[in-house]
Amino acid sequence: MIRRDKMRCLYAMPRLPWPLHGGRAINAHQLLSGLVSRGHNVKLILEETPDPEILNQWPLNGEISLVVYGEVLNEIDEFCNGCELERSWLETRCESFWDTHEEMAAILAGVAKEFKADYVEVCGQEVLPWLAEIPSKLPTIWLAADDPCLFSYSLLKNRSGLTDKMRLSIDTLKLAVYERTYNSAVDAVVGVSPRDCKMLRIVGGFKHVTLLRNGVDTKYFAPD
Repeated sequence: MIRRDKMRCLYAMPRLPWPLHGGRAINAHQLLSGLVSRGHNVKLILEETPDPEILNQWPLNGEISLVVYGEVLNEIDEFCNGCELERSWLETRCESFWDTHEEMAAILAGVAKEFKADYVEVCGQEVLPWLAEIPSKLPTIWLAADDPCLFSYSLLKNRSGLTDKMRLSIDTLKLAVYERTYNSAVDAVVGVSPRDCKMLRIVGGFKHVTLLRNGVDTKYFAPD
């Protein structure tokens, strides 16, 4: 069970959530800001190395400790200590589909152990393979936002060519298999609309799906 007082929060995503371009970056930045403002100890793992200038502009720079894939890759043996790196054929195919680094799972598990995280949350479409090595007793959350399957399926309506429709249909099926492959590694999923949450339950097979609607940031938008 997650403690309700000061927590050790481990968050992972492909790239720094700054500037605030796109829903996932906005969601992640606002969540991290809220955790920091409440006094929680937050560590952020990134797959892509952030631009130093952009990092210096990030309001949370210095408030959150960073672990960057490229900077710790030489220490992968240390992170792999005690972690099983075996992959099924399907898991390998999923990693290949997203072109994500297989070492991210070992890094995430290693940092979670060293950091003594109370829970692990990942953000993005391609991040589910990163949870493969997290111990089952450690709570895990996936900020899915828009369900990948639903998004891919919605694109079919705007395609007229048979080739495009076939390609998108295959991609949608792959995404469904992808979600089913890793649903047992996720304790809770966050979607941004009732329809997304319904698809995550039915197609992805996720048992605990929470609706967190997109809102309006009154720092940037306010009534006249």
